[in-house]
This record gives sequence, structure tokens and C-alpha cells, in this order.
Amino acid sequence: MDEATALALGEGVSVQQLGEEEGAVVLRFDSGQLYTCNDTTAEVLRLVAPGTSFGALIAALLAIFEVEETELRANIAAILGELSREGLVRIG
Repeated sequence: MDEATALALGEGVSVQQLGEEEGAVVLRFDSGQLYTCNDTTAEVLRLVAPGTSFGALIAALLAIFEVEETELRANIAAILGELSREGLVRIG
């Protein structure tokens, strides 16, 4: 995934924060499937909006989490891949 790769929530996906640092629940309206996620994934979903690029997402997350950029990029790419397979995030 390169810096300019566009990201957006999947169509019919709703994200609801559970608390300050308690993660979130995600609902796919088309299937009624409900997912729970940890605080890192919740933060990714909170930051993903139409027009958000992978580079902008990484920059925002680096300001929040104390982690090496290389490690963050690999972890977030893996999270986005999983979210995309579930239809929760659109990549590209």
C-alpha cells in the first residue's frame, strides 16, 4: 500500500465508539453482522473517511501511538487488509 492509496469505510458500515479507550462496535447494515474491535482498530476506523489516504492515516496514527513508523505501517496495512476482506473498509 502506498502513501496515496485512498481509504473509506465500506458502504453501509457504521462505527460506534464504546468509550475513551475501550474499542468500538462495527455494524454492516447489509448483513446485520456486528463486529467488536480493539482501540487500535477503532482509531483506524475513526480516522478513515472518504478521501483519507494511507499516508495521512499513518501520519495521524503516529501522532497518537508511540511506535516505530515501519512497525506501524506493517500493522496498519494488515489491519486494513482484514477490514477490507470483511467489507468494512474500501481500499483504492
